[in-house]
Amino acid sequence: MILPEDQIRYQIESGQAVVRPLSEDAYQPASLDLRLGRVLKVAEYRGHRVHDLMDDGPFYLSQFVFALGATLEWVEVPTHLAAILAGKSSLARQGMVLESAGYVDPGWRGELTLEMFNLSPRPVRLEHGMKIGQIRFEFLFSRCERPYGSAGLNSHYQDSTGPVESRAVVGRPS
Repeated sequence: MILPEDQIRYQIESGQAVVRPLSEDAYQPASLDLRLGRVLKVAEYRGHRVHDLMDDGPFYLSQFVFALGATLEWVEVPTHLAAILAGKSSLARQGMVLESAGYVDPGWRGELTLEMFNLSPRPVRLEHGMKIGQIRFEFLFSRCERPYGSAGLNSHYQDSTGPVESRAVVGRPS
């Protein structure tokens, strides 16, 4: 079951879920808006180039360019919820695809890494603090027994800060 605004607010105000810093205008009917953090890692032929949105200014994501960003917000998902991260419709209408791996497991803690790609011939302007995506919370049938980060799960990204590149090892399942 997807949580409506009042249930999301309850989960956060009771301390069961964490989303911080959280602005009052983040609440939507059944989701929370999340904002873009400070640093981008822009894909280049041999790795990534770092772009600091505060020091270097806005970044214009060109057509067919891939970049990693992170949410401004730190998110903690309790063991009775799971979450889905999706892009904002307004950015999708400009051609930007966000977070194709948007499932957030129960037990997750950290800033969420955003995978961004522009399909449009027009650049998409990215700036620090802009609304970039939204997170939807769902109740589990029961609390999970082995939340994200538990021993044996191979949880590569617990407590992530900033945009995190893939930690999967080639030739081994991730």
